[in-house]
Amino acid sequence: MAPIGGPTGGGQAGFGSGGSFTGPAEALELVGNHAYAYSGVKTIGGSLSDMIKFTSGNYYFVGSLGIEGEFDDLGSSTLQIQVLFNDSIIFFTKDSSLQDSTRWDTPTPLIIPSYTEVTIKGTENSGNSVNFEALLTGRIYRG
Repeated sequence: MAPIGGPTGGGQAGFGSGGSFTGPAEALELVGNHAYAYSGVKTIGGSLSDMIKFTSGNYYFVGSLGIEGEFDDLGSSTLQIQVLFNDSIIFFTKDSSLQDSTRWDTPTPLIIPSYTEVTIKGTENSGNSVNFEALLTGRIYRG
């Protein structure tokens, strides 16, 4: 937890000056050598939407990406997740049989280099809106 009235580690949200939670951390939050980013609940529909976006600092990140959400509401739709580093796709998945969320039972390992613009995007193709969350958790290492 960030000190009251202090910085939250560079993210866009965290604990405000009164020590109360102000919202999901849509950037990479640093707590000692630990790091996380949480998109909050995002309603995604027919076009790719940013779930998490940040630029890493003077460290590299070793951790994992988890996706959680309304898999049962997808029906025969296709969930698409993209992870981009500096606007280049480094991970892409398109899953069409996710009613039981088996594809995302195990978080996906991820290493993020120093000074990298990271964007995690999601969409589904039915035109319906469904709620999903992205969560990055891991550690940072400085040279």
